[in-house]
Amino acid sequence: MKNESVLRGVKDILNNKKILIISNNALVESDSNGRTLGCLVENFSKDLLVQICVNGNTVSSKYIMDSYAISDKMALKSIFQTKCTPRKLEVDTETAEKVKSDILIKRTSFVSLMREVVWQQAIWKVDVRSILDHFSPDVIVVQLGDCSFTLNLAYKLAKKNGIKVVLFTTEDYYFKEYNHLNSIKKDVFFDMFKWKYKKTLKKLFTVTACCICNTPYLANLYRKEFRRKTEVVMNAANHIDVPADERNPQKIVYAGNLGLGRYQSLIKVAEEVRKVSPSCY
Repeated sequence: MKNESVLRGVKDILNNKKILIISNNALVESDSNGRTLGCLVENFSKDLLVQICVNGNTVSSKYIMDSYAISDKMALKSIFQTKCTPRKLEVDTETAEKVKSDILIKRTSFVSLMREVVWQQAIWKVDVRSILDHFSPDVIVVQLGDCSFTLNLAYKLAKKNGIKVVLFTTEDYYFKEYNHLNSIKKDVFFDMFKWKYKKTLKKLFTVTACCICNTPYLANLYRKEFRRKTEVVMNAANHIDVPADERNPQKIVYAGNLGLGRYQSLIKVAEEVRKVSPSCY
């Protein structure tokens, strides 16, 4: 009930407003990040939503109809051009798309820092007129990742148009005290990358009206650090009835990434499940 009341409160903030979504990944059902944010805006009127993203070729019509991409390759090419024009994404042309960068280089601290340098130049050349001439947003919703350039783009547009930002996050990159890009403990490139990220996020919070987190733990971190209105809206899930078979123990399978400390949370979940039902594993 609490989650439903908070969600209604968030919808009140965004109700009947034109929303510009800025994120790393397109709102496509086959991508976890796209699906997580997509579920929150699924019931909003599609003519009130426009997205600018970095990665993706298609979007899911159940989430959004009007979406544009500025890819890493486009940002790199813009160094030699006068402007960078976003590419409109197709709708529902693929049933399962792996959303990833169009420049396939192993991600290191140095590569991540150079990516930020390239995007810093590209942002000032982004042709937002091709998008915003027919769509004047009332609010910008930003899905936080671990890069600075999407935050810079949101800040630039918020200041230019005199509108507020709503941040949505499922991550704690700002608060991590270790190098999450590689295992090198002493890495000057990562230190520079992280310094830029923290500086940019602090700047974005100066034009932020509300921060939405998917767990109370995250909400507490952001609320204490940035002193902004912070709400918790947990991820949506489909409920499927599964017939019980008392003869066999119930298996619960996690199939996904184990990085960034996920295994620690999985161990805690497993321990609690065993308390509820010792036959589960």
